[in-house]
Amino acid sequence: EYISKTAIYCNDRTVGSGTWSATGSTFYYAAYSRLVSGKSPTYICGNENDRFTVSTSTGNGKLTYPIGLITADEVAYAGGVAGKSNSGYYIVQNANVDLAIDIWYTNSPLYGGYSSYVFYIDTWWSTGRLSDGYMPLSGGVSIRGGVRPVISLKSCVQYNSGDGTASNPYTVKLTDTCSTAEN
Repeated sequence: EYISKTAIYCNDRTVGSGTWSATGSTFYYAAYSRLVSGKSPTYICGNENDRFTVSTSTGNGKLTYPIGLITADEVAYAGGVAGKSNSGYYIVQNANVDLAIDIWYTNSPLYGGYSSYVFYIDTWWSTGRLSDGYMPLSGGVSIRGGVRPVISLKSCVQYNSGDGTASNPYTVKLTDTCSTAEN
């Protein structure tokens, strides 16, 4: 009852450089420019068609349940850096790393052409590295990997304690407005 039904789960398919083509020429999505070249993540999801939501008041209304996948921009805000290892941020510290799951896919497309690629968190070759176009594991989105589902809590649910690790998980507290909050 405290999960937001108006939260936006962005799948930013804006082309950043190159031109989308059915013939297979390589092009890069806007997240590549933001995270690989510019190191400037954003929470803004500019295209309404890319705002996956349950509610049509904030997005496209295409979701049945208010659950999405983490975006590469959110990984960057959490401490992931495109092309650089970082095992110190909470997403990687809580990853169940084994040989069966070498990467965690995000909801952010990276580039396309003859194959499709999405940003992922590398938990085996380079622990915690946010992908940057170099694929140590061949096959693009066809390689075995995991996903990190996310939910958004209503604004009346606030942080209470914890650092997000398995030994000290986040805890939340409810404010008085939660009893009247609809979204």
